[in-house]
Amino acid sequence: MTDRGVAPLVGVALLVLLSVALAAVVAGGLAAVDADDPPPAATLEVDADADADRIGVTHGGGDALDPDAVSLRVEIDGENLDRQPPVPFFSVRGFDPGPNGPFNSGWHGDWVAGETASLRVAGTNDPDGIDEGETVRVVVKVDGRVLADQRAVAQ
Repeated sequence: MTDRGVAPLVGVALLVLLSVALAAVVAGGLAAVDADDPPPAATLEVDADADADRIGVTHGGGDALDPDAVSLRVEIDGENLDRQPPVPFFSVRGFDPGPNGPFNSGWHGDWVAGETASLRVAGTNDPDGIDEGETVRVVVKVDGRVLADQRAVAQ
C-alpha cells in the first residue's frame, strides 16, 4: 500500500474546512451589520391652524430625532397633498417659504422634546390650504419607518 495519495486528500480536506469556517465568520459579520437598529421612540403631536394654513408637529418626548432622517406625508380631509414637504427645506413649491424649527434647512442639531416644527401649505398645492374643521393627518417617518401617524382637526 502506498501513502502518496493521502497528502493531497488531507490538503483538500483542510482547504474545505478552512473555507467553511471563513464563510461562517463572514456570514456572522454580515448578519450583525444587517440587523436593524431599533427605531427611535418619540411622541409627536400635530396641530392645524386653518387661519394660517399652518401645520405644526411638536416633539412631546422620547428620543432626539435627526431632521435629515425625517420624512412627512400630509393629507387634508382624506386627500393627500399633491406636493409633499421635503424635510428639511426652505423654499419649495406647494409650501410657503421658511418653515419653522427642524423642518427648516437652516436648523442645526437634533429635534428634541419641547420643540415644534411647522410648515404652511401654499396656494400652489392641492388642496391649497386648510379650512376650519378639516382633519389634517401627518405621517412622520424616520429612516423610512413610521414613527407617528397623527390627526388634528383644524381650528
